[in-house]
Amino acid sequence: MSKYPLTRITIVLALTTLFLFVFSHLGAFAFETFVSNEDVYAEGTTVASVNVANKTPEEAKILLAEEITNWKSQQKLELVILKDMLELKEEFYSIDLDTTVSSIQSGQDNSLVTEINQEAFQNALTTASFSIDINAIDYELLETDLIQAIGMLQQELVLNIEQYFTTETSVGTISEASIKLGEIPAGLSNFIGQFPTIEINETSQFSLLEFLKEHEAALTAKEDLSILASALYQVVLPTNFQIVERNQSIELPSYASLGYEAKVSIDDNQDFVFTNPNTDSYSIKLDLVNDRLYVSLIGPQFIYDYSIALKDQEKFPPRTIKYFSAYVNKGDVQIVEEGKDGLLVSIYREVFDQTGFKIEELKISEDFYPPIHRKELHSIEASLPDRSGTNNGEESVGFPSNEQSEDGQLEESDNPSQSPSNEGTTNSNESSNESTENTDQDSATDSGSNTDSASSGSKVTTKKMK
Repeated sequence: MSKYPLTRITIVLALTTLFLFVFSHLGAFAFETFVSNEDVYAEGTTVASVNVANKTPEEAKILLAEEITNWKSQQKLELVILKDMLELKEEFYSIDLDTTVSSIQSGQDNSLVTEINQEAFQNALTTASFSIDINAIDYELLETDLIQAIGMLQQELVLNIEQYFTTETSVGTISEASIKLGEIPAGLSNFIGQFPTIEINETSQFSLLEFLKEHEAALTAKEDLSILASALYQVVLPTNFQIVERNQSIELPSYASLGYEAKVSIDDNQDFVFTNPNTDSYSIKLDLVNDRLYVSLIGPQFIYDYSIALKDQEKFPPRTIKYFSAYVNKGDVQIVEEGKDGLLVSIYREVFDQTGFKIEELKISEDFYPPIHRKELHSIEASLPDRSGTNNGEESVGFPSNEQSEDGQLEESDNPSQSPSNEGTTNSNESSNESTENTDQDSATDSGSNTDSASSGSKVTTKKMK
């Protein structure tokens, strides 16, 4: 029997333990190195921005399926067809998840394998707008953009069908306008000399005040700004440019035509803003010839034709306000202000396809200019009732809160330029026993004029002046 049996057993057990320990760790390392790395994706591996690193193909497939389901419930992919929006429904495309997983490049960015259902999609295009010629659309380019958006699970995307038309468009004058000025303002002349051309970039918004500020243009007079804005407004109206902000005056200026005025004021923070939704840039040319401002829009022709129609025009005759003064001879009438008709008009943009068929009619605005009332100065004797007390059939109504200056001029506290819809309303008469001999009591006669939209009846008010 060996002298050292315990020692030998101890050595054997130690060696066995060491072997098992080393084998287990080296075996796991070898497995991870030569087997596991072949079944999981390396760091930096993504599919449609979804991280699948350190996941097996089966795990990646489950994860991607969940992401696709969530994306379908939230995505907003749309195609603009004139005024209509065609939503990208699930029936228009399919995602091949199995092919996607089997083709993943480890350590790289990947996209989902996607296919467009051409028949269903083209039918939807035709239904959305029957005026569209499917053969004129670069369908391959449209399909590529859609596949890219779906393949990357893009949440939001708006595509305009017009940018995919294959019809060659020539560059030329899109629209023209002119404004008669009479005397040309010096400020406007200097501005046009400095900026004869204004560039409108693709898919951009143009603000007149921002343009002036950016280029440090010395054009500040309210009328000069409004003339320029009215010219710009008139030239972009018959296009697909979108009007974002446009203001108007209380009274139609002499240089502007009804429906084509745009007021701009730095002090009042009133701007003229529009957007170019096209993928092409355009130029606006400005020129002064004799007493006219000419403006033209130049760039690629549109797929559709646009025109402007003025509809539902109405006139509202002014009322006549009579003032009375002791300094006017009996029977004489002095015209203080001639007055002017109120105006109402609706502006529509009409869209026509290549065959001349009207596709759309869009109401741009409704412009209203209230009437400016006629003011007459009569003799004070004309306001006194005759001996029979009938006052020639006119009703005398006290006029409150009028102030009279020392020189006999009347300062009114009311606003004569009211909408016709407010006419025909009066307070009840004051006592008929009130003395009419006191010329310090101011009064006026306001004979109403009726329109279709005005209340019937007339309002007569007497105002006396020294």
